[in-house]
Amino acid sequence: MPLLGLKNFTDAVVDAGRSGLSDLEVVEAEIEEVIRTITRQIARIEPDRFDSKGHISARSFGGGERVDWLSFNYSGAHQATVQTLRNTRSRLLEFQVACKEARQLIDEIDQDSATTFKRQSVALQALTQGAGGYWGGDR
Repeated sequence: MPLLGLKNFTDAVVDAGRSGLSDLEVVEAEIEEVIRTITRQIARIEPDRFDSKGHISARSFGGGERVDWLSFNYSGAHQATVQTLRNTRSRLLEFQVACKEARQLIDEIDQDSATTFKRQSVALQALTQGAGGYWGGDR
């Protein structure tokens, strides 16, 4: 399985450019799935219980001058992993909101464009139909 299940997300982002607005909903669904996956991963790491459940004493790393360093960096790596997952999830949530706002804006612009087009079409029809009687053959 690709890291955090990102393959489908990446494919959806790449494909969205070809298919337009409907694929934006697909991307949103993929973002939601990645967010759920990250949330599950954070829960599995159990950051709140790491000090008691995941702690490895310095003695467990053996002897030598680097034991304290190794023990310290083991804990630091765990904290960095959790923080990276939390930051990634936070940015994805922001990106998800931006996608929803973009889709809404695109919908509004499409509706405005359709309304403008209809008005201009009606006006053009009125001008072309009325032109025959005013400018044309009735003289």
